[in-house]
Amino acid sequence: MKRILPWIGALALVAWTGAGAAAWMLTKDHVTVVLTEGESSRTVADDPVALMRDDVASLQADVAALAKALEGNLGVLDQRDDERAAQLRRELADVRTELARLQGAGEGALVAEIGALRRELTSTSARATVRRAGAGEGETGSEAPPVATDPSDAVAVSSGLSPASEEEVVVEAVEVAVEEVAPAPRASFLAFSLPSDDFRFDERRSWTVVPNLSRVGFDGVSTLHDFTGTTSAIAGTMDFDLAHPADEPHGHIEVESRSLRTGSDGRDSEMFDVIAVDDYEQFVFELTAFEPESVDVDGRTVHGTARGTMTIRGVSQDLAFPVTAAVDASRRLSLDGETTLHLPDFGVPVPNKLGLITMEDDIRLWIAVRARLEPRTEAKGGRS
Repeated sequence: MKRILPWIGALALVAWTGAGAAAWMLTKDHVTVVLTEGESSRTVADDPVALMRDDVASLQADVAALAKALEGNLGVLDQRDDERAAQLRRELADVRTELARLQGAGEGALVAEIGALRRELTSTSARATVRRAGAGEGETGSEAPPVATDPSDAVAVSSGLSPASEEEVVVEAVEVAVEEVAPAPRASFLAFSLPSDDFRFDERRSWTVVPNLSRVGFDGVSTLHDFTGTTSAIAGTMDFDLAHPADEPHGHIEVESRSLRTGSDGRDSEMFDVIAVDDYEQFVFELTAFEPESVDVDGRTVHGTARGTMTIRGVSQDLAFPVTAAVDASRRLSLDGETTLHLPDFGVPVPNKLGLITMEDDIRLWIAVRARLEPRTEAKGGRS
């Protein structure tokens, strides 16, 4: 018996060593050690070149909007000039017609016409003077002066002025009448309505995802090691009022499934088989609601829960996503958050290696999205 025990121990040691070697052969392609300094895999690097490219793209959009607005305003200015020229031509034609009529009527008719105009102006002046006298009576209690029945004497009687001053009163009455009917001055031809695209936090605006500044991914846990999958192949748009995020938000985000990388080619290949990238090329999240927890208008930051529909492998499920939204000095929107995703809910088979190496059913899904502000357009409902 004493001779057998050493042999049993040796065989057990060999068997254990063989099992370890077999396990290593099965998993050597799936283990990757990455040493980084500073930021984690979730952090979006502040690549100055990428940021500059995005700023230039935003500037180009602003310049295009400005050129379009200038074109429209210059067209309006040209139309106003044409309308004014046509009006002047009509007025000149009327003056010529009136002069021709007076010349044809003779000297006597001309004198009568001037006399009628003088009487009309005198009557207007008299009525204006009476109104002034009535206003003065309300203040001082004095009686209003009598009004002459003869229009030619109306000014002298009602105002007490000498006939020499009558012309001055008539001129004043004419000026008052002109002021009452004078049209409002036109705006200067330089007073264009240029597109001011200054961002306001309390208005509905649209953003477009910037892929090279964004990242989405997941964290998985297995019995052998933890791992992370990431991608920047993201596209999508968002439309909402950040000051009132619960007011009909809209959003559509797409991620290329084949673009996910975990740092191991062998593991990536198996992952592609599990999520069936040949049949389902995209993961899709459709935003349908937002439940705000806090809104900081001055800090341009919102905390809350985004709710919508997540589609993986053709299976759609409701998903709640706690997120933080913020707008930076360049009017870029950042959207960061994470949530738990249960793989079996989407028909994703959980990898299992001979029952020895297994992966948990739940993964942590996270996003670090950056989006560019689009030029102001007509609001799609809600506040604007």
